[in-house]
Amino acid sequence: MDKQEALRTIISSREKARVGRYLLWMAIIFVGGIGWLFWKWYAFLIAVVVGLIFGFVYSTLEGERVQRITGLAFYEIENLYKEHVRDHRKTR
Repeated sequence: MDKQEALRTIISSREKARVGRYLLWMAIIFVGGIGWLFWKWYAFLIAVVVGLIFGFVYSTLEGERVQRITGLAFYEIENLYKEHVRDHRKTR
């Protein structure tokens, strides 16, 4: 996979993860709040902990998926993305 294809894959993966993260936190706050109101106060804490674990697992799996698709190591993916962001900021 060439550099531009890899960069497109990385950017789309990050965008998808960002949207998923917002939806996850909205769901956690909603479920935790409902649990707090109708069950026990610590339902919110349980929801947050489960959300953190789910977010960590999702992030790890998404990182491995991008590594498998692009054929790059994690540090190479990060360096390519940081280089893109740095170049994008210069052109503004």
